[in-house]
Amino acid sequence: YSDKPMSSNYVSTLLLATPYEPLPFMKSLFLENYRANIYGAIGTVFDYNFIKNFHLRVDGYYYVPYEKILVDDNNMAYKSGPFEYNYFAGSARLVFNPPIGVVSASVNYVDKPGSKFGFLLNIGYMIFNKSELNR
Repeated sequence: YSDKPMSSNYVSTLLLATPYEPLPFMKSLFLENYRANIYGAIGTVFDYNFIKNFHLRVDGYYYVPYEKILVDDNNMAYKSGPFEYNYFAGSARLVFNPPIGVVSASVNYVDKPGSKFGFLLNIGYMIFNKSELNR
């Protein structure tokens, strides 16, 4: 929960809103639908180790902003009514854990304008610094 005020325009309001980023790849994208000051979410993770050092991980998350931040014709932000929007995010990953590091391939889904699916091949660990805007 956050009581951050609306800023002078839509983008700055979104930048200050708390992002919902349960999946690592979501931290590398600016996802307008997954930013709100008040929201609820639920998710599940299925992780199956089928061969030594290999596992399959499937994640699914359901996200509901209490009041979604929207934009008007003058690029000003305003809030929707309560619980009018809901979104899904998911990922299926095949992960290999060699003695040093990690290698993974994933298919990801997020509710966003444009392409909703993505593919990610990752060698090594994804490391992110804490955002100054959302501490």
